[in-house]
Amino acid sequence: MVGALLTASLGSCNPFTSEFRLLQTGRLVVWHPFEGREGDAFEKILSKYMQLYPDRRIVVERFTEEELIVNFQKQARSGLGPTLVIANENPTLSQLIEHNLIKSLSAGEVNARIFSPDTLGEVRLGDSYYGIPFSSVTQVLCYNRQRVAKAPETLTELSDEVRAGKKLGIVSDFVSTLWGVGAFGNGIFNDRGQILLAQSGWAAWLDWLKGARAHPNVILNSDIAKLQDSFADEQLDYYVCKSWEIPILRDQLGRKNLGISLLPGNEDRHATPVTNTRAIAYNRAVAEREFKLGLELGQYLTNVEQQIQFAIATESQIPSNKNAKIDPRLSPLEAILLEQVKFSKPIPLEFIFTSDNNIQQALDTGNLYYNRVLEGEISPQQAAEELSEQLRALLKR
Repeated sequence: MVGALLTASLGSCNPFTSEFRLLQTGRLVVWHPFEGREGDAFEKILSKYMQLYPDRRIVVERFTEEELIVNFQKQARSGLGPTLVIANENPTLSQLIEHNLIKSLSAGEVNARIFSPDTLGEVRLGDSYYGIPFSSVTQVLCYNRQRVAKAPETLTELSDEVRAGKKLGIVSDFVSTLWGVGAFGNGIFNDRGQILLAQSGWAAWLDWLKGARAHPNVILNSDIAKLQDSFADEQLDYYVCKSWEIPILRDQLGRKNLGISLLPGNEDRHATPVTNTRAIAYNRAVAEREFKLGLELGQYLTNVEQQIQFAIATESQIPSNKNAKIDPRLSPLEAILLEQVKFSKPIPLEFIFTSDNNIQQALDTGNLYYNRVLEGEISPQQAAEELSEQLRALLKR
């Protein structure tokens, strides 16, 4: 755990106890998992909030995702813990919901009108919301500007580039490769969070991947670190990267050499990468007035100005507020991320949060069939049909 205090403790009271926080009306405790540049940018926003509202005091703590879950469960059951937490949809938010540790919110408390339906789907179960969407990450096409004059816009153009000698790296697993499904169909989830692989375009996309894998200039590998190193060492011209990798790749390759573009689609169909959203979730154990102050902070964190500032400062996080606009002339990288997320497909919380909590088994099953197709053990269409049936039975959806 990395701890950081944005305000000095007052007196000798423990700043995390309910008694202390009831005495200090404007005192909030915030936990988050952001690291490095992202963590600094987030805490800078909190510092600015306290400058605007001098009667508010915020204690902030940084945790890894694993530490955050363990410590939240331990403290919240004793009536302690944070006012609010920045929780990754999977696994943090889903586990905190499962253990009944966070509050359900109304549409008004979430201010639902400022978010897209897809974004809200990442925090909604039935008619209840379990957090306020804060920021998300997705996938884009990274390329080396020294070796690529213009990024391809379609999979056909990308294939032509590979045949001409350009080298491509793709993170190879079931979820990481879902970005290509939209180029051949309507995506794998319907409006109710049900998975429909057989009708989704997944089979046609796997057929394309299988053909690409046979080319010596295409590397499919599940090891992100190895692909990052290969890209940094200029062994790859293109790399399908996740937006949280962008600061890392810029440091490795050099700011001027890293290019970012939309993932290639297929004529009139766009690539549909998965998004992963972090939400502002609220501790059930805190007093009502502390919760209300926390809601005010949540509204501040998701207003247009703070969303844009956080996105630009991090160069990796995408605003959740649909009204946030970024001028491509001033911040071309963030403008591309914001454009890509328009076509991205979040994994609905309804899908992740199942009654039997079998999400990991579902992903493992997806990986199994994905690899069987690439190894030629089963046809893409047969894999889509069999996997759809297995996932429906496993997840009871």
